[in-house]
Amino acid sequence: MEPARAVFVPSDAAVREAEELLADLGRASSGVAVDSKGFLIDEAVARTARRVVERAPS
Repeated sequence: MEPARAVFVPSDAAVREAEELLADLGRASSGVAVDSKGFLIDEAVARTARRVVERAPS
């Protein structure tokens, strides 16, 4: 089961990063934002971040 888990379950670091991206976007006054590294966060990035958070172990 571990090989499958390693492929399909995001790491803790990936989940934290996705949650931070979504929080940055939530604080934005428009539909786009810039993360702490200076990268643009748009709906495509947010959608990917939501998928990561959804696949996180509970």
